[in-house]
Amino acid sequence: MDIINSLKSRIGGAEEVKLSQFLGESIKSVDKSMDLSLNAMLGGLKEIARKEGDASSIMKVINDGGHSGDLTDDLAWLFKNSDKIQLLITIG
Repeated sequence: MDIINSLKSRIGGAEEVKLSQFLGESIKSVDKSMDLSLNAMLGGLKEIARKEGDASSIMKVINDGGHSGDLTDDLAWLFKNSDKIQLLITIG
């Protein structure tokens, strides 16, 4: 299974258009950036799990940062809510 395409499939075309409009970038540029970002994030997660033996430290960072995961449960809603996207950008 191609993990990158599986993750990208959670974001529909309409959401990608909204994201490109929010960022002021072309859809092609956003698509390529998503590929690169997902590859980098998965590589980082793999490295953390390799060093730590599991992914518990990843969950600690998420919980310490106050991220419950609900933001990514409905990506279509997230990309329609520019305030939430700006908050995520601001807090990293």
